[in-house]
Amino acid sequence: MNTKFLHYLVLVIFAVSMLYAWLHGWRPGIIAWLVLSVSGLASLIAAAIIFLDNRK
Repeated sequence: MNTKFLHYLVLVIFAVSMLYAWLHGWRPGIIAWLVLSVSGLASLIAAAIIFLDNRK
């Protein structure tokens, strides 16, 4: 499977979940913050990989 597709998928899933939470006025608890932190970190790593891959 194409890894670039997976990186874009991680970014899209994170963005959609944050938009959904923002639209519903969601105030996350401690577990949700941990999940969002991990998914946010994964999306940052994916964005960095996409950026560095495009520089080649």
